[in-house]
Amino acid sequence: MNCRDFCEILMEEIRYQSDYRIEVTHRTLKKNNGVIIEALEVSDNDDHLAPSIYVRPYYERFRKGVPLGDVAAGFIRDYFELEESPRPPRGFFGSFEKVAENIYCKLVSFEKNLPMLKEVPYERWLDLAVVYYYQINDEILPDAAIMIKKEHLQMWGVDEEHIRRTAWKNTLRKKKTVFQTLGRTIKEMEQYLLSQGMPELPEINHEERLYILSNRKKLYGAISICYPGEAEKIAELLDNDYFLIPSSIHECLILPNERDYSLDKLSELVREVNRTQLAPQEVLSEHAYFYDRKKKKFFLEIPE
Repeated sequence: MNCRDFCEILMEEIRYQSDYRIEVTHRTLKKNNGVIIEALEVSDNDDHLAPSIYVRPYYERFRKGVPLGDVAAGFIRDYFELEESPRPPRGFFGSFEKVAENIYCKLVSFEKNLPMLKEVPYERWLDLAVVYYYQINDEILPDAAIMIKKEHLQMWGVDEEHIRRTAWKNTLRKKKTVFQTLGRTIKEMEQYLLSQGMPELPEINHEERLYILSNRKKLYGAISICYPGEAEKIAELLDNDYFLIPSSIHECLILPNERDYSLDKLSELVREVNRTQLAPQEVLSEHAYFYDRKKKKFFLEIPE
């Protein structure tokens, strides 16, 4: 049984356990890089936006032998937890004034999203693309977002330039850049795990000259490199040229050009991480970039 077929039996079990008070509808969501995700849209007939919950985690539990009834009960519990969080009213997306404050920019692959880019406003950045999205509630569902499409612009009566200015204004104001060493980032992660009762990690000698660029939420933080003057500011801080390693749509690694690094080898590393460590929808690029501080430009090859 595949995930799509599992949706059907899960929906029926959810209806049964809720005495048919909860209505569920199967949705196929198109995500970044052309990834298709199965989800269930849940409605209890109130006046708020119905959340879509990804089915994959429940499917994996079922595949591991958890009875269907227990899986459905867990789904219902998760849904009621979501119900306690504030949700937009139905029809809210029809008003630009109601959504404008939560429209932001994110950076995605141009090549991997060609079909999607035909339907949305975007701007090119090197061989990538800046697109715009509405953030629903990043405290409860971090990636709960609605991609801004051309049809939305027609509905709102605004043009692409207006959306672009709105998204950049919000992004620069609310999604502040975080630029720090990899060692510090891992140390913060260790402190969080300790606060959650996890055992202390063994001492690791982290490379202090490898940096992470993201935002405070570490959500769609790769866009930070596109901020006006950000690339130049990093070069000034490092007092050097540097390599930009796109580790995901959420962050980039910055490596100062202090040794005889090979751009081809770094690009191989990017592809290996994409293949083994990332979900397909989180991949940003298949290669690294080189920033020349004198020319104030990124290159796909190290200039002479």
